Amino acid sequence: MKENKINIIADDELFAFLSEKTKKQNKKSRCEALCDLFERQKLSSLIEGEKFLKGSIQEFATAWNWDRGTVIRFLEGLQHLNIIVIETAGNRKAFALQQLKVNSQKQ
Repeated sequence: MKENKINIIADDELFAFLSEKTKKQNKKSRCEALCDLFERQKLSSLIEGEKFLKGSIQEFATAWNWDRGTVIRFLEGLQHLNIIVIETAGNRKAFALQQLKVNSQKQ
């Protein structure tokens, strides 16, 4: 049986809209965490010309107010969905978002 899939092309404005706070918790949602990864990748690409964004599990846990296990499961889930590639860079992980195309021109 063939699986039906829908591919959605979305920009950071959509994720910013979806990430607007509707609750008073400090924890980031999965959508907010993904949006944060997009922003980090965009900055890394535009400023440093890097394909990969670098970060530690602890950095993400602190930024998103998650525990380390939740961060690891989230990143592994994104990797399973072919959204990110994870490589080891010393004692840190390097991440590349598969679906991100950085457009530096304003329209």
